[in-house]
Amino acid sequence: MAEENFTEEKLISSMFCGIWKSRCLSVLVSLGVPELLCTSSSPVSIQEIAERTGCHTDEKLYKIMRTMAQWGIGEELSEKSFKANRAMELLRRDKGPSLGHMVGYYGSDEFWTAMLALPEAIKRGGDTAFELAHGMNLYDYMYKVGELEYSLDKMKPENPASEMGTKQRQQRRSEFAHNYDHAMNMLSQLELHSAQPSVFTVYPWDKCNRIMDIGGGEGHFLSHILQLPGCEHTHGVLFDFPDVIKRAKEFLAKESITDSRVTLFCGDILKNVPQSKEVDTIIVKNLFVIFTEDEMVKVLENCRQVLAKDGKFIIVNSCNPEAGDTDHNVARTGLHPGFRGVHIMTLCKMGNFRTKSEWLHLIGRLCTRVAFQLKHVYETGDGPKLFELLKCD
Repeated sequence: MAEENFTEEKLISSMFCGIWKSRCLSVLVSLGVPELLCTSSSPVSIQEIAERTGCHTDEKLYKIMRTMAQWGIGEELSEKSFKANRAMELLRRDKGPSLGHMVGYYGSDEFWTAMLALPEAIKRGGDTAFELAHGMNLYDYMYKVGELEYSLDKMKPENPASEMGTKQRQQRRSEFAHNYDHAMNMLSQLELHSAQPSVFTVYPWDKCNRIMDIGGGEGHFLSHILQLPGCEHTHGVLFDFPDVIKRAKEFLAKESITDSRVTLFCGDILKNVPQSKEVDTIIVKNLFVIFTEDEMVKVLENCRQVLAKDGKFIIVNSCNPEAGDTDHNVARTGLHPGFRGVHIMTLCKMGNFRTKSEWLHLIGRLCTRVAFQLKHVYETGDGPKLFELLKCD
């Protein structure tokens, strides 16, 4: 009998083994091991690591650190001592948005508990897994800490999340939101800078005079555009929720983007028309994945009111591989677009990562309801695609 290569067995085994890898990363990040090793001038013994991270014994921690070091996360030396490497540096959370924040968010107890409810959410087809697990949606959990109390009575008694909101719940929810915000910033940086060509080189940003970024967060994307060669004349407009705009002021100041180059507006694009001077370009990056089709129409209608004649509305979004395309399951950064789509579905009722063809069909429907037309699609390697729509009369 010919020797089996076990291709399918390896595939399935590697997929379910992901739970151990993810959980071990979460342990290291939550204990602050990356910061501890990266700020130490010499290797640190497992005993000292255990003491400084609040572990009662080093036995179990050593098994995790030894295994992670074998996979390249940290380096084990003699006598059970460890030192940092580049992977540990990337997991630090004390130097701005990092992969550590992504681990802290995607590996959080909040998200893992939601994943336990995923089979039920799929069968029901109504509430998201996060809502079934926590009694409220993701954004209310993060940003309405003072308004909405964690609703234990809305979930089943046997639900693991029933204990999650009982102790220092406001602080926990705020920390979760902090991890989320920094994780999304880091994710955006990975997407925008890893693809070749990138979103900054495939599109003629130097032809834009006044660009508005809707839901642009702290302004990472917009600030990079404003600093591109040839864009010295371009003025930026950032529109987001009040607490986000507060952080954007600090970030833009660090980037040396002066008030003369950017204008900040607070609001909700589903409710408010940005009270801005006319702009010739509007960007929505990874925003439409959390909106229903009717909400997208509302955004387009509101944006038309501030968009100049023949102005451009640009949808910047990552795309799932097309059905049958197994060559693009993993991006250059190691991210898995398809599984990221499952993540969005777990958290948002309207959450939907689409293939390029699905985006084109959707945009076609949107343009029949609001006066826009698709002009061009800009490709960026395995990064986001830019769908350029023109305002019509």
